[in-house]
Amino acid sequence: MRSILMSLVAVLSVPMPIWAFSPMFPVPGGAIDPNHVKMSPIAEQDYFWMNTPYPSETALAHYNAIFAKWTSCKGSEYGWTSFGDLSGNESKFIHRQIKYWVNARNNQAVTLQLQYKSQGAVYRNVPDNDRQFVVVLRHKTPNAKAFLKEVGVECGMAPNSSLNTDSQQRAAASRQMLRAG
Repeated sequence: MRSILMSLVAVLSVPMPIWAFSPMFPVPGGAIDPNHVKMSPIAEQDYFWMNTPYPSETALAHYNAIFAKWTSCKGSEYGWTSFGDLSGNESKFIHRQIKYWVNARNNQAVTLQLQYKSQGAVYRNVPDNDRQFVVVLRHKTPNAKAFLKEVGVECGMAPNSSLNTDSQQRAAASRQMLRAG
């Protein structure tokens, strides 16, 4: 009995994580402190840091490969953008890049954000550090393209134009203009 009790004490004294990190998608090599958060029944995110100099797109290349068969979408920002941020308790300057994808079934939208944060809101060409914050956000929703469109993100046409009534209307209008002209 005593050996069973000692074995139990030995097992209980070994530190064990409360939960193991289980990413939605594989993280790139070099990811530091990866974590996963479920924010709602339809939204969850992975996030981590990478020590890589600006304007590193190592994480972007990694996720471009993962989402190669998904539809790439375009937001109002393209490439790296930068801005001063005076919100919160400390001023900061942000260098950021955002990328969007929708899966073929149009029921998942993924947003990737790469970001560097510098002290102070004064403009600078490069961040004052090499610590890149990476966030991968996934929304599960019945019409992911419409979901993204609500925030100003445009996704490509459906592969079969008969599934896209807007393209049918534009094609019909073009044919009418050609016949009239």
